[in-house]
Amino acid sequence: MSSLAQNNNSILDWPHVDSPWDLLIECEALRLGLPGATYSKCVTTTVLGVWSAYITPVVCSIGLFGTILVVVALLLHARHLNRQLIYIVFMFSANAGTNIFFAWLWILPAKGIPYATNGRSYFFSFYTSDAVCSLHRFAYSSTTTMACNFLLLASIDRFLAIFYPLKFSHVPKLYGWYASVFTVCLSVLMMVPVAVLVTLHTVGGKLICWFAPDCLWMEYYQAMLSNSSVIQPILVGLINLSFMLRIRQYLIINHRGTTVSKLDRTHFRSSVLMFFLSAVYLVFSMPQTIAYLVAYALSRNGDVNKDVRLAYNIADLSWNLYFLIEVFNTVVLLYFSSQVRKYVFSLFPCLPTKLMSSNEATIVSGHESATEASVD
Repeated sequence: MSSLAQNNNSILDWPHVDSPWDLLIECEALRLGLPGATYSKCVTTTVLGVWSAYITPVVCSIGLFGTILVVVALLLHARHLNRQLIYIVFMFSANAGTNIFFAWLWILPAKGIPYATNGRSYFFSFYTSDAVCSLHRFAYSSTTTMACNFLLLASIDRFLAIFYPLKFSHVPKLYGWYASVFTVCLSVLMMVPVAVLVTLHTVGGKLICWFAPDCLWMEYYQAMLSNSSVIQPILVGLINLSFMLRIRQYLIINHRGTTVSKLDRTHFRSSVLMFFLSAVYLVFSMPQTIAYLVAYALSRNGDVNKDVRLAYNIADLSWNLYFLIEVFNTVVLLYFSSQVRKYVFSLFPCLPTKLMSSNEATIVSGHESATEASVD
């Protein structure tokens, strides 16, 4: 009996929608020339399998280590953090949570390991129990929503501080912690419906950990506000775009023939950076959101067929890109923020004195402009 026939028999008897052979059968079906097998499905599952098994562990290890390093370094200097860095602490903490909850507890054991072991080893946390199903979905939905909300909060805070400096530039740092606690609570509340409405139930004779058929509107709610999200990055992009245009207009009108001040240059550079980050985030999040929406539309009748699986596989590929963004954000933050570099370097007293001295020299000029702008 061929391996495909064995897998097909196993899948027929498999009690869950997700199986250890999901990323293996498409290429085998294409090799045997079976109806419905396509090159695109084979390529998609192969890329997802290879990435999940061999690349995701490396990327997520680097991302998790870098994120935790930055969070610890900032928390050790919590009394000296401005509001923007306070938001970064929470945003990076949320990213670390997503890294653990989705990459290490789902992508690797449910996608990567089954692919690498030809379906012999696997672990599906969603099907452990009804409570674990709801809690796991709620956990990564909350952390992804939280990260997006803190990105939005940082942009709104900066917008208010620059456009209304008399009212907001000198707001105490303590209010940054208050705003952060409020954002955490709001993010959790936004995803409470996920914890309540996601259950283990049967669809087409298979057990699935998802929203019940009468609550499928929640699929669109979660896709737009959680996972990679779309709403928050769009708002962040619009805020920073309007700010960039306003600053550019101000520079043209008020500095024609004169030297542009360091403060104005700092504001403009920071806004360009924020706009760039939000644009990158949106570019990477859109494929996932579109893939999820297509999958939801195709599965309206409750059937999880091969086209639906293809859409979900594309969404899972986008999840892997999401973890690349985590690494990218850490690198960008360390490159552009001298204050963060200083705090991170302080965790390694064994670093060469020359490197530390060079970094301290950079800190002086960088920290001055950061203080003027209320951000680093």
